[in-house]
Amino acid sequence: MPPAAFSKPRAPVVPLLSVVALLVLWQFSFSLLEVPRVRLFEQMICTQYYSAESHGNSLGHEERCKVPAVQHELALVAAYKLCLDGLPGTNCCYTLDRDSDNVDKPL
Repeated sequence: MPPAAFSKPRAPVVPLLSVVALLVLWQFSFSLLEVPRVRLFEQMICTQYYSAESHGNSLGHEERCKVPAVQHELALVAAYKLCLDGLPGTNCCYTLDRDSDNVDKPL
């Protein structure tokens, strides 16, 4: 057995794997929330679409909600949601960038 002074230093594998596992679980938890949200949006749009079309008969089957008009509206809602979800991060980056420009400037 070689002496301890000559052993190779080990890479920090355990902390790295812990961080990767945490990130995967974090993203997985958000994906679990996304499926019911999309389903609720689809159901709301489908109910509104068929209530406006048939004047009160708003109950539709799953297949009736897959028509292009409902899916187009669902895609618009999902796109707006994606854009609006990015605004806080964009605002934070803009604010930090603006503040970092003024760090070394005298008042």
